[in-house]
Amino acid sequence: MTPNRLGSYVGAYRDFSPHGWAVKPSTAPQEFEVRLPNGFLFQIDDRFFPIEWWKVFDYNHVTTRLWHRSLCYLPLLAREAGGWQRVSQILVEFLDLMKRAADEPTILGMNSLDHAIALQLRSLCALRAQLHAEPVIDLIDIDALDAIMVETVALLEVHARSEGFRLVNNHGIMLGLALMHSQWVFDDVLRDESQLADDERWLLASLDEIVDQDGIVFENTPQYQRLYIDAIEQISEVARDLLGDRNSAQSFALRFARVVEGYRHLISAHGTVPAIGDAQRTKDHKYTYVPGVFVSPGNGIYVRNTSRAQLAISSGCRSHVHKHMDDSAIRLLVDDIDVVIDGGLINYDSGDPDAVAVRGQLGHSGLFFREFDTKPCHWFYPAGAPAKVDASLVHWVGDDGRDVVDCRYIIGSCEAQRRIEVLSATDLVVTDRCWGPAEAVQRFLIPPSSTVAVSSSSVVASIGEGLALRVEAMDVSTDTEWTIGRAAVGLERMRSETWVLERPVGAGGEPVRTRLSVVDSAGNTIDEGGLNVV
Repeated sequence: MTPNRLGSYVGAYRDFSPHGWAVKPSTAPQEFEVRLPNGFLFQIDDRFFPIEWWKVFDYNHVTTRLWHRSLCYLPLLAREAGGWQRVSQILVEFLDLMKRAADEPTILGMNSLDHAIALQLRSLCALRAQLHAEPVIDLIDIDALDAIMVETVALLEVHARSEGFRLVNNHGIMLGLALMHSQWVFDDVLRDESQLADDERWLLASLDEIVDQDGIVFENTPQYQRLYIDAIEQISEVARDLLGDRNSAQSFALRFARVVEGYRHLISAHGTVPAIGDAQRTKDHKYTYVPGVFVSPGNGIYVRNTSRAQLAISSGCRSHVHKHMDDSAIRLLVDDIDVVIDGGLINYDSGDPDAVAVRGQLGHSGLFFREFDTKPCHWFYPAGAPAKVDASLVHWVGDDGRDVVDCRYIIGSCEAQRRIEVLSATDLVVTDRCWGPAEAVQRFLIPPSSTVAVSSSSVVASIGEGLALRVEAMDVSTDTEWTIGRAAVGLERMRSETWVLERPVGAGGEPVRTRLSVVDSAGNTIDEGGLNVV
């Protein structure tokens, strides 16, 4: 292992953990404050040892334990005066943990263990590169520390390759990528050539299952599609530039092109990545949108992209991974303003009632049965078990040439049907019907800063920039019961409250028709913008 070989590796490859890691010295020598991406702070000092690997954290426990166990802060710690000595202490204890796990693998049990091991491998790769390619100012035994890293990586790789451990999802792909990195950085770890061939076959087969022919990943979240783009691109680069396997690199590059094309249908003309599934609304400054209509029934997605607006409809899925209870949900973005919104993601804390609610029915603009409003999303779509929801999306074109989208789902004895007639991306007619033991509700989440005015048959929400959302009952023969409330959402990396507009839908199949139009200050429906021009 030569410094020149590892010098170009330092800082060259992202590990895809979130931004926000920080390490800074405290006032006393060899004492440091560590900040995790979720904002959690902890101290590394003499009291940190022995390390509580099974500590239960008061704040957002699942995510905090993942980042705490990941070792991602160690490369930052190593760059501080006295940091390598603390890194050595931590790695000695971590190696002891891995030696115990060789005989008792269940002691590593935690949520996202596969993701944790992927990050541990990547952190050790970064550390070894720094150890051999950068000046080490601390008094440590470099050879002894290197030997600890080699032994630890060997144990991590055994665990990573154990039968059934790698799952076909983003964690499994990250783990496969981490094994490629460790193969190059730790080329002195003994491996069977057949293992390396199996690693490549597994990655290729998994990507072909994750990314379908529409170019959409099965994790129900555009931001995870973006993660796959970055991961597959790096897999191809590592295969070509580090491992010297151009044939393998080309195979991954073909899959990269397919997932990029699918992703471009999901972003708006303004580069906005919508809050569908487990993510907040974000921006993409690298890829441009594809205008037009995109439909992927297998993934339960309809998107109408114009130069001014994006309409997205969800119903159904290929997998339960990161799936919200958003079947029949509508999202509408106009001039980069959320008009009919999705609740996004607050966090993964099961003890946070707002975070749980936003991933269930209460965080989406759809047709829902009230009796299920308190159910978490994993009740509808449990991991490793059959879904309680049978949902579908069908797209067709009417005689007038306009799009029609039919959403349908069944939960036990409850059936919901929603038809969206797309007059344009800014003008929709929604017809809802339901059957079951109790009534349902037509629910729309509208911008938190709106000024809302209610009349007998319509609601007008002024959303700024001279625009308003008009929600109008089209079945005016009956009294319209509008209910206005508030709900917590996670739109852009922060918790906020938004307006919720609801209207009852009877249980006997009688249609409830509502028109949603985005209008200007004169009350005229605005033009959706060009459908065929980038």
